[in-house]
Amino acid sequence: MIAGNDANFKCGPGYLCAAGSESVRGNEQCPIDNWCVDGTQTACPAATLSTVGGIEAAIECADCPPGKICGSNSVGVIDCPAGKFCPGKVLNVAGVSSCTAGNYCPAGSKNELKC
Repeated sequence: MIAGNDANFKCGPGYLCAAGSESVRGNEQCPIDNWCVDGTQTACPAATLSTVGGIEAAIECADCPPGKICGSNSVGVIDCPAGKFCPGKVLNVAGVSSCTAGNYCPAGSKNELKC
């Protein structure tokens, strides 16, 4: 569909369309860590991320992986600190679990390891 003067023109899912865009693909693909519908960009929900652009729905944002903390989507991904473990979908240090007696947790641990 060509934009032209069509008042019903809608930007295609996964794209951003500037004023005067002549394509459903608009001017650019939806950026990483966002999803786009009707030309509107929305950030992925907390503790999720996307490592590719052009996604069309929040459900396409992936959970923060085990062993990681995802403070600012994919931009702020860091390893879980040593002595702690991160089972997945962790937003900040408050969401990590401490290793218990008889176990150890090197940086980036997704679960406790037996001594």
